Amino acid sequence: MIAIIADDHPLFRVALAQASQQILGAEAVLLQANSMAQLWALLLQHPALAVVMPQAPELAQANLPGIEILLALQHKLLEQPDLTTAQLLEHWRGAVEYNILSKLALWEHQVADEQLTADFLDTFRAIEDQYLQQRLEALQRKDQLTKLSLAERQEYAMLLKAFKTK
Repeated sequence: MIAIIADDHPLFRVALAQASQQILGAEAVLLQANSMAQLWALLLQHPALAVVMPQAPELAQANLPGIEILLALQHKLLEQPDLTTAQLLEHWRGAVEYNILSKLALWEHQVADEQLTADFLDTFRAIEDQYLQQRLEALQRKDQLTKLSLAERQEYAMLLKAFKTK
């Protein structure tokens, strides 16, 4: 038996893993429950979510761990919308990411069926916000060193306005 432990706090993950090994005799797999892992898991377990996920190719430029896998999962599912979880995992067999994807495909995400789409989109928007925050900070740094182009100033103003309205 394998127990997948997902928690935000590293000490809790370790304690839960030790407890599951002692009580259940289960091998524990530790996962950090973060937004990206949740998006991967939800897409793997519910491939139809790919169509509600906004297409955001600019996220490929983000310095966010796992974003390239998220976008690749979406791309594959939009390309082949009838793929099942098993077929999607088979596509990744042999890839470095296969082990974590196969574990996330079994992860109990604790999201109620009626909340799947809303939770998925909320989590995706949080990832988008991280990217937009990174972009805003990059433009601020560049503005301190050199003059921003007209397009960059417009983007900077748009980002500032977007964050002020949140």
